[in-house]
Amino acid sequence: MLWGIEARTRHEQLSQRHATEAMLDCGKIEIDKFDVRLNAAYNTLMQR
Repeated sequence: MLWGIEARTRHEQLSQRHATEAMLDCGKIEIDKFDVRLNAAYNTLMQR
């Protein structure tokens, strides 16, 4: 019975890690999108 609890806990940890990595990846994508827009706006202003 103890092994079942440990296995479930390990599975929950792996699931949580996967969810955390997915959220970080999503955040990085959004930051990269913002960075592109910010750089474009900055370059436009600098050309004026």
